[in-house]
Amino acid sequence: MKSGMGLKDRIWSFIKRSLVGRVFPSLFRALRTFFFEWLLVFILAVFVMLGFISLPLSVWWQSENSENQIKSIPLDTQTTLTVVYPAMLLVEDKPAQISFSVQEPLTQPLTITVNLSCKFLLATSSQTYCDSEPVITFQPLVSRVQIQTLQIANARLEVISKEEKIHFQLSNGIQDDLPISVEGTLRAALRGFFSNSLTLIITGILSAVGLLYNQFEKRREAEEKKEKEGKERAIQERDTFREWMQRQNARLAQETLDELERRGLAQYLAPGDLAWMRRLVDWSKGNLAELNFKTVPSDWLDAAAGALILARENGLGNDQEVSNALRQLPVDKLSENQRQAVQSAINLPEQARHWPLRPAKPDLNLIVPNELWKDRLDVNPFPYEHAEDEVNLLFSQVDAFWGEHPLYQRIVASNKSEIIVGETGTGKTAMALALGEYLHSSETLAYYLPGLPEEHEIQRALAKEILDFVCWHPTFMRKLGQDSRALLARVCVDMLGNQVVLARLDTVVVQEMEFVKRALNEPESRRRESIIHSQLSLFRETVVSLPARECLSHREWYDALAQCARSLGFRLPIRVVIDASGEHCTEWINLVVLPRIAEWKMMDIVATIFVTDRMLDTRLSGKDSPWLGFSKLEWDSSLLTQMLEHRFNSIMAAQGSRVVRPGVVDEHLWNRMIESAKNNPRCFIRLWNRMLAVATDGVLNKTVLDKALEGFECP
Repeated sequence: MKSGMGLKDRIWSFIKRSLVGRVFPSLFRALRTFFFEWLLVFILAVFVMLGFISLPLSVWWQSENSENQIKSIPLDTQTTLTVVYPAMLLVEDKPAQISFSVQEPLTQPLTITVNLSCKFLLATSSQTYCDSEPVITFQPLVSRVQIQTLQIANARLEVISKEEKIHFQLSNGIQDDLPISVEGTLRAALRGFFSNSLTLIITGILSAVGLLYNQFEKRREAEEKKEKEGKERAIQERDTFREWMQRQNARLAQETLDELERRGLAQYLAPGDLAWMRRLVDWSKGNLAELNFKTVPSDWLDAAAGALILARENGLGNDQEVSNALRQLPVDKLSENQRQAVQSAINLPEQARHWPLRPAKPDLNLIVPNELWKDRLDVNPFPYEHAEDEVNLLFSQVDAFWGEHPLYQRIVASNKSEIIVGETGTGKTAMALALGEYLHSSETLAYYLPGLPEEHEIQRALAKEILDFVCWHPTFMRKLGQDSRALLARVCVDMLGNQVVLARLDTVVVQEMEFVKRALNEPESRRRESIIHSQLSLFRETVVSLPARECLSHREWYDALAQCARSLGFRLPIRVVIDASGEHCTEWINLVVLPRIAEWKMMDIVATIFVTDRMLDTRLSGKDSPWLGFSKLEWDSSLLTQMLEHRFNSIMAAQGSRVVRPGVVDEHLWNRMIESAKNNPRCFIRLWNRMLAVATDGVLNKTVLDKALEGFECP
């Protein structure tokens, strides 16, 4: 440490090297500034207080010290002795003067004997001595005025100021006293301090004022610099916000606004700028409150356009309102890039409904008959007995399913719950799959369930179906708005669970969507992918941010499902198709289905249940319910022939074969086969495949039929 360092600097150097100075430098600097400023204020206050005390005392004592007393003593009728003496005899080397003067000529000599106590010192020009009785003499002279003086000093015997008397006696017998205060050493010390330090006090006050002014001036300059930097930074952040909003990046725009407010820079912006930043964030979320383009400043128009484009492409808010807002933008005042972006957002590509999803076309080479049939039959048109095994044939582009059966046509058009009874092999499963899985209307929300499902399984199936729909048609969620999107998330999460929903969203294959495949070029394809990803991400965020709460009740859940389905463009009612199987079918219908039919009807749910006739007995209750119908699935020779002919021709056409049924089976044999199958589709398919196996020469005829019928049993 330097030897010349002052005490103040040493103290602050120690603090600076301490833990506070090292760990909290900003706090250290702030405390140092605060301490010195208040120290200067304290010093200034002390000096001012001393000044207020010193100045009046100095004035008062100066007045008291310089005051002279006058005493007149008449000697006769014409002559007066005048004595002028000090009121206060000060403690200092300079003596005070007592003046005796006669104003008229004397007729005879006059002597004045002065009696001095030990408190006084008699002073002459050459020495200071003590004489208790100095004598002053006046002679009769012609002069009218005679003056003689006596110089006395303070003997400095008193500590406290005290009033003393100087007694004098005239030669004519007159005597009197002169009251003089003798200054004590304490008063002299105080007078000396205040008198001599007044200049120092004034200097100190001026110095403290100067230092304080300098300190506050530095602070003012620092604050002005900080304010200037804050304004520059705030303007920079505002321009960055505009840029992000113009680029339709709401996340970074929001982060910029949050950072600006967190750092306290918002105070440096014009109130209008900050208001527009907050308003555009709302617009980008689809909240179009205070939408009036006449009030938008010209330098905010491009950012406003970006906010609306963002809301439009992400489906935030009411899609129709956002679209109308974009059309109201003063495009002539926008930049060229924003004009194109606005037009592109207005003409946003619409995703067509490709629903329900159809299975992929099967590899028909897998159902080619053996070598015996190579020249006459390219593929086997009836390879499987069970509909579950031939889903790809029935419902893919092969279109082998025949939907002209009167019962099927009636069920498709019905909005009433029904129980459909049919013998084994009559095509109940195929019809159920068509109604609930593959061939229902694209505007029908339907689901197929096998077995005897409980109600919570039905609800899970419907939740899965609507989730699959939005995963395949993400752009449809633009029509929902945030509240409806949250309701849809609640419908799915309550039944499927948070993790299942998120996993389904994360496994969507965007590139496989027709919406993306039909893009005219690569930029358009990327744009469509971006629209889809934004919707999936938005829905994912909605699912993640769902507040913890109790699940919806059954009725609330069905009402929410219907509301979401309607918002997504589905027409009610919702269809549940159940292919019931199991030995407890009757009990299941009595306990699960029948008690819910009326309530489902009120909640726009239609149940279509296929059961085998052997499962249905007299124990079934509710046969007279107005909400439930009963029908039977049956085939006659005409209907079965049409179905078989359709399946034969559609499969051959899908294979690109020129083979026609009469070329393989003549009319007479065909009719005999249908008759032998007892108008049962599965029975016919089983008979057909037995005939193919029996016909060793690759020809179907009466002999082959007869041989196939030996030991033949229908389901």
